[in-house]
Amino acid sequence: MSPYSDIQSIEGCKAEMADWSGGLFDTKRNRLIIHGGGHNGYYGNEIYAIDLNANPIAPVLVQDASHGAGISNVTNCPEVYSDGNPVAVHSYSGLVYVSSLDRYLRYSGSRSNCGFFGSSMWEYDPTGFAWTQITLGSTRPNPGAMAVRRRWLMIRFPMRFISIKRTQAFFGSMTSMLIHYAAS
Repeated sequence: MSPYSDIQSIEGCKAEMADWSGGLFDTKRNRLIIHGGGHNGYYGNEIYAIDLNANPIAPVLVQDASHGAGISNVTNCPEVYSDGNPVAVHSYSGLVYVSSLDRYLRYSGSRSNCGFFGSSMWEYDPTGFAWTQITLGSTRPNPGAMAVRRRWLMIRFPMRFISIKRTQAFFGSMTSMLIHYAAS
């Protein structure tokens, strides 16, 4: 779907859905958010939504992809593109919607163009349409461990199926859980 030839890489935009990417459900806006790409499949970091309020239900471009000079550093396997936005990643289900903050959180993933796992956490504001990189401190968690943000704990572990209070979901090769914890 992306018109930019410089971010197509090997697979193009279909990699957003076909590769090891993920999604989240934005309960405030009643839409499924899709964000992915990464590795050598696709360099696009855009955000799509499937708007369940629309009739007929249709995909919507929420945030356009970085392109041109904005991705001039893609060959260096960055955590951040030249334009300050996050690099495209295979997210391995490292996406979570935090309804109390009205934010999308993204942790780690297999980065464009090298495939190495990143250690950064990002927060997307769906109202202000902007990404913010979250500082995790001097000891960054590994992608199979956890990340902490504003009293929320994101834990990622290899698992294909989980069941939580009669709610069952298939999450792919990595599973993320977001747990709220009380301040001590």
